[in-house]
Amino acid sequence: MAGVIRAFCEDRGITLMAVSVDGKISDQLPQSRPDSGQAEQMRATHFPATFLVDPKTHQWQPLAWGFMSHDDLDRQMVNVLTHFKPDY
Repeated sequence: MAGVIRAFCEDRGITLMAVSVDGKISDQLPQSRPDSGQAEQMRATHFPATFLVDPKTHQWQPLAWGFMSHDDLDRQMVNVLTHFKPDY
């Protein structure tokens, strides 16, 4: 998942902040930082967990739990950003 999320963010110009809850750093995400309470604050209990965070307001929204493909992340991002409103 690390490689997929890294590529997804790079392709879309999204800043990635990777957090490791188990202290292990993926070769795909060498800039990962240790969890300092983010997982608990965001109520993340299943991993990997992917969130969208507004860097100005620090408001966050869950994007994905578990593995998702690049295409699945695209679809899920549209759903989250449009509040799941249909496109018709």
